[in-house]
Amino acid sequence: MAHSKCRHDWNLQSSMLAMTANCHRDPKERKQPYTPADFNPMVESKPQRDGVRICKANRSALRALFGGNKK
Repeated sequence: MAHSKCRHDWNLQSSMLAMTANCHRDPKERKQPYTPADFNPMVESKPQRDGVRICKANRSALRALFGGNKK
């Protein structure tokens, strides 16, 4: 129950912080507005996955690397 209260308090405070930061934000330096998640340490962020997107440009390199066109 204490964890829920702490999460609720951080949600309220981070909304106020985002609003204040957006009032003083220079749109030329930072194009996107701040969100409450930027100020809330209780928000669990999703890890960004780095990967290779397979397309026509790199398909031939992958075939050569992994042994050709075997089925």
